Amino acid sequence: MTPETPEHEALCSRCGTSCHYGVPVNGLSVIVDDLHCTFLVRTDDGRFACSVYEDRFRQAPWCATAEEALEQGLLSQTCGYVAAARAKGPLAYRGKTRLHPRLEAKVLPAIRAEILARGAPAGVSLEGLRRFLARTGGGEFTVEEREGRFWLSPA
Repeated sequence: MTPETPEHEALCSRCGTSCHYGVPVNGLSVIVDDLHCTFLVRTDDGRFACSVYEDRFRQAPWCATAEEALEQGLLSQTCGYVAAARAKGPLAYRGKTRLHPRLEAKVLPAIRAEILARGAPAGVSLEGLRRFLARTGGGEFTVEEREGRFWLSPA
């Protein structure tokens, strides 16, 4: 099976995990729904898709192939690409995770602090980033892009 074949593409469940920014929290890469690629869209069936998929590597230079995403831990434990890699042999893989809403609520202050301290990847949706900041403590921020990241400063 090679990349871009129908069989390879069929491994994707369109869960959106690889297109969400994973924020490090206590050794886990935690997904927050608001923090996703600017080109990620939700389709009518509730799954996710890339709005520039055919041209993604040019328009979204941060985008990774499925193989790169696997190597970089950008997928979930339940991803079809992870399952296919495991079928080939043993694979120690952690990947990204979504927290239960009650646990997520407890760690949101730490996630917010991490983003304010370290910025967010330049490919993250600014609308989603602002929505996240508004619901986790508010405040007005100016955003500056440098070094491949969005840096936030109180306005």
